[in-house]
This record gives sequence, C-alpha cells and structure tokens, in this order.
Amino acid sequence: MEEKKEFDILENTEQSVIDRLSEEFPPDDAEEKEKVFRMSQEKLNKANNTSKFTETDEQTVSGVEVVCKRPLWKKCLSMAAAAAILIGGAAGGFKAYKHFSNTPTISDKENITEEPTTEQTTTEQPTTEPLNNSCPFDFAAHEFSRPDPDSKTAIFVNFGKSEEEGGDGRTGFSLRGGNVIPLEKRQELADFFNSLEWEEADDEPKVLPEFLYTYERFCFYSLSDDDFIILNFDGDQSTVVLTSCKVRLESDYTDENYDPSDKNAMNRMIQYGAVDETIDINDVTKCYKIDYDLIKSKMNEIFGEDFIRSYNEEKSILNREWEIELPFEYYPITLNKEDNDFIYNILRKCKWEKLDDTSSFIEENMQNSISIIDLSCYEDNIRYSFIIMSSSDITFIGYGEWQPNDDGIEEPVYTSSWINKDNINAVQQITDYINSKHSELTKEVPVDLSFIDRVDWLYSALDTKQFDITDDKMQKLKECLGRYDWKMTDDSNYFGYDIGIIGTTDNNNDSITELRIGKAWDGKTMICFAGCEVTDIDGKLAVTNIREPKSESDCLNRFYVCDDENAYSEIEKILSE
Repeated sequence: MEEKKEFDILENTEQSVIDRLSEEFPPDDAEEKEKVFRMSQEKLNKANNTSKFTETDEQTVSGVEVVCKRPLWKKCLSMAAAAAILIGGAAGGFKAYKHFSNTPTISDKENITEEPTTEQTTTEQPTTEPLNNSCPFDFAAHEFSRPDPDSKTAIFVNFGKSEEEGGDGRTGFSLRGGNVIPLEKRQELADFFNSLEWEEADDEPKVLPEFLYTYERFCFYSLSDDDFIILNFDGDQSTVVLTSCKVRLESDYTDENYDPSDKNAMNRMIQYGAVDETIDINDVTKCYKIDYDLIKSKMNEIFGEDFIRSYNEEKSILNREWEIELPFEYYPITLNKEDNDFIYNILRKCKWEKLDDTSSFIEENMQNSISIIDLSCYEDNIRYSFIIMSSSDITFIGYGEWQPNDDGIEEPVYTSSWINKDNINAVQQITDYINSKHSELTKEVPVDLSFIDRVDWLYSALDTKQFDITDDKMQKLKECLGRYDWKMTDDSNYFGYDIGIIGTTDNNNDSITELRIGKAWDGKTMICFAGCEVTDIDGKLAVTNIREPKSESDCLNRFYVCDDENAYSEIEKILSE
C-alpha cells in the first residue's frame, strides 16, 4: 500500500472537518506515528501478499471523510472511541488512535474455542428483567468480552468501500483479542446497567486542556460472524459510545514470521467488514451520558481493583512526578499522587477556553498577575511544564513540552494556552492546599540547611578561610535563623554578601548548593539561596544552574530579607566560634 493513499482522501474532505479533528487530536511525533501504523500498515501489507487474502489495498484501515448524518462532535467521539479511524494523520488520526488503541478489543476465537470456561460453554440462555426504557443494550444477551492488553491478535472491523471499489475509503476499528466474560458476571452487569437512567449526550463534548485528560477508559465488545457491538466508556467525557452493526468475516491470517520479542508485533490478524457497505460508522453509533465514577466502582467490584488500570497505557500529564514552585516559597516541592489529584480536580472544574495568540493575551491581560504557580517534571529526555497565573478576573494556564536539540538547547515540542473566568482563585486554592500538606517545607526557616557539610567565608570581616562545619554548629545556625522573621523579596539589587555557606549532597563535590548571607545597604540582613551544579568543561569548572535562578550571573533563585539588624551579627558569631 502506497503511503500516499493514506492521505489522498483529505483532498475531498471539508476543511471544517479537518480543522476540528486537528484541534481535538493533534498529531504526535514521528515515533508515535510509527507505532500507530506499525501494526495496521506493515503487518497488513505482509498479509495482503499471502494467498489468505483475496483483496489488496482496500483491506487496510485507511482514512475517509464521512458524510455527517449526526453532529460532528459525535463523529469525533466515535472516531476516538473506535481507536483506528485514521482520518489523515495530518488531521489528527494518530492522536485518536493513541488515545483508544488499547481499549477496544475483539475476542480471539481461538482463545474462546480452545480454552473454554464452564460459563462460556454453557447452553443456558440468559434471563433478564425487562430493560429500562432508556437502556440501549442488553449486556446478558450478548457474549461481551473484556480486552486483553497483552493479546497478540489484531482485529480490524471496517466500514465503507475502498477507492478501488468505487468508495471513498474504509474507516473502522483497530482492536486486540480478549476473552468472553462469564455469563454470571454478564448477568450481574446487565442488571446493573438496566437499573441506570440513560440519556443521549448533548451536541457538544467537554472542552478540556490536554493536561487534564486522565485517559481513563475501558470497553466491552461482542463479535461473531454476524454481529458486532462495542461499548467504549470514557472517563474524561463521562460518556459511553455504542456502535453496533452486522458484519462478515473477510480474512484470518497467522504470521509465520512473528517475532515474540517485538512487543508491537501481532501473531494473528483478522478482518471483518460491515455487511452494508453503504453505511457510515456514525449511522450505527450513539453516545450516552453516564456517571463514570459509579460505573467504574461497579467494574472494580466485579472484576477487581486493577480492572481500569490494566487498560490505560497512556499516561496523563498529572500522573507524573511533578515539582511545584509556589508563590513566595523558597524551593520546589515534590508532589505525590494525592497532591496531583487535588490540582487536577481544581482545574477540571473550570470552564476552559483555548488561546490562539498567547503573547498578546499575556501582554494585555496578565501583566498584573497576582500569583503564579510553576510545575515541571522531566521524563524520557522531555521537560513537561505548565504555568498557572491568576489576575483579578482570569486564570491562565500555559502548557509546554520541551526537548533539547543537538546543541543541548531546549526547543518546544508542543505548547498550548488556556484561560478561564469562573474560578479566578485556582492558584490560591492550590497554594493553600500544598502549604497545608507540606508544612514542614514552609516553616519559618527559609532554607533547608541539612545538606551543608562545609562553610566558605567570602569577603567576611573575619579572615578569609574555609573549614568544615560541625553538626552542633549547624544546629545552632538553624535555631538562629528560626528566631527571625524572613520575608521573600524580589529586590535583587543587593548582590554582595559577606558569608557563603556551600553545601554538597552526600559529599558529592559535583553538586553544590549555596546559601549567601550579607548586609544590605540599609542594614537589613539578606539571605540568598542558590541551587547550582558544577561541571568540568575543557578542564575548567563551570556552574550550571538546576533551579532556574533569577540571573545567570549570580545563580541565585530565592532572596529573603530580615528587618532585624541583629540577625547578621548572631549568624556571624555562631559560624566564627
């Protein structure tokens, strides 16, 4: 299959459709794209060259623009739920695939027939109470299956006709194998679903910034030689997307050259096609509102606490090891899962609007921001960051992913900006929570001195010298600092200092943290806290900051001031003993 055929269909696609898909599902990097097509393109190309396939290119899961008989948002939702509606990679099909590729799966017939369970082979017909009038499916009457993320069976369910057959191309689901749910559990789920009230979703989905997506979703499906039903439950949208139609088996291929060491390789590939080749996937798809947390709780009760977790390979942004810098705090605080969840819930309650011109907006609206929160983390050589700013009437979030180029300079991989006007206290709520949870980090002593293992006198009234500091002396210094009221300041005009306390981590001289103490011109005691790393460059030591200092010249990133003139004298006395 030529690569061009994956994108030719976009020539006949309305620009509004492409624009919407691009916004909802932006394309990812080359590595992710390669992963997306690895199974569907390379494996099917190999399969198409065997005698088991009677057709050629039309059997691939290729993209197509569909005449919308439902609102466009339903088209987007069904695409995302399907996991493989590849409507032009440039228009966002890769993102749709990535978000859902691990959830919709089809039962592996060999697994069912060769390793049947008692529940699976019983001839007993399921009985259910009369369905709730609004319940769109009968869970007990069909052999619904759970997905198996480790299955090596790839299954494609296709809709439409290929271009060679006179159609616009084929769309559909890219799935993995699984096992049929025992009848007893299907009956329990049927009774549960029938007890709920079901209502079709509104015409517009929730609009969420990408860092607020949990990517928490799961599915059930039923597939036979005649019928296909799939239910995709989405925690981010609080919806279930139902697709059902008549299908027929088109091909079943086993790869004799399967490499089990390749985690992305598939051993078996099965293709189904809709019996009615004229239908659009949206013709057989509906979307319903759900109480996702209630349904998730029931799933955990029936299948165990790891049920949801096993289906979510995609990592949400807030499910990372973040460091947060709060207003007027002296160094970053490492967040735990509970902290992440709190921040997520605060931000998710806001109604967000996406910004197109970030620079102009900040210049016009955020110059007088009253508070700023900065979160960052590093993973797989990428720095993830977002800044939250609040003014008197707006909360702004700027999100970015940064990666170093060949010269070691960070360049943006992806950025986006959002605003909301309904919760202008988001920054304060987060700040108050983090301070209350990490009170040991916000005590009156503005710096953690436990790392210090030596002192270096610089420009001191005493003779310049360097000596090791004892544990007893360090304890006295901590107590001294704790007796005074230190306030953070942005006044960095005073760069001179009389005492430099240099600390190393575990006696590692390559990692240095420095506390500078001195008197300001007005007699106030000034403390500057610096985080820096020393590296050897061409035989010379160079200081590289690790906590984004206020200026490269002094590597300082936190300034504190004390109005009491006695503070400096007491500090100097303790260190000179």
